[in-house]
Amino acid sequence: MGDDHELTRAVREVVLASERYRLGVARQEFGVGAIEMMALAHLFMEGPRTPGELGRRLHITSASVTELVDRLERAGSVRRVPHATDRRKVLVELTDHARERVGRSFDRYAGATTDCVAGLDDGERAVVLRFLTSVAAAYDAITPA
Repeated sequence: MGDDHELTRAVREVVLASERYRLGVARQEFGVGAIEMMALAHLFMEGPRTPGELGRRLHITSASVTELVDRLERAGSVRRVPHATDRRKVLVELTDHARERVGRSFDRYAGATTDCVAGLDDGERAVVLRFLTSVAAAYDAITPA
């Protein structure tokens, strides 16, 4: 059981370190808070989304997502564009400048991760990948109390 405790603690430390980095990028590079940075990250990873999709992904109300998109639009980080197939909808997408900036922050993050896995053999990489994929799915499956 001691190993499980150590592993759980190590994962928690990874999550907290990731959060510290994300919040640092949000504040220092974008001048925004945590929820804005989450929105930028989702748009970077998943591409343009409707405000409703973005709100569901971030677990915020439609009024809150409207305010969020307004703030990000005023900051020059996102723009609203017409939906390609449904004239009633709009999509929120990153501006080119924001995509470049978010990409640079993700590249630094990826570089640190690459450095950590450089010494692993293929078998070890497969185990780590399986574990991390499982942890991410488990975290997505739990709901706040």
